Amino acid sequence: MKNLAIVFLILTILSCNKEDNETEAPIIDAQNVSLLVAPIQTDVNFLSTEEEHYVVRNNQISLNKLLLFIGGSFSTPENYSIICDYSATIGLDVISLSYPNNIPAATLGSSSDQFVFDNYRDEICFGNPGR
Repeated sequence: MKNLAIVFLILTILSCNKEDNETEAPIIDAQNVSLLVAPIQTDVNFLSTEEEHYVVRNNQISLNKLLLFIGGSFSTPENYSIICDYSATIGLDVISLSYPNNIPAATLGSSSDQFVFDNYRDEICFGNPGR
């Protein structure tokens, strides 16, 4: 439970606005093995220009748990490499998915449909078209 709290704390810190000229030092951990997987390698219906998925695994510690990470609007898996790397360091297998996500949920806030956010998440997570 303590590790989960640390993961959420790091995610919160990463979501804070930063100055454009600030850079973060990468987490280097010899235990973690990471790779980038082009979406077209998993399904030929993807465009070859889409951002790569980020996959990371700890080759010494394994909790046999998968963290499937889906970033926020306009993000790429690379934007979340620090949280993914840390999650692998504590023993989680991590896949940070790349997917077209250019409609922010906040724009739906003025909708009169009480299920607008449910439908939005249903479409993102399961591919069901909006109702």
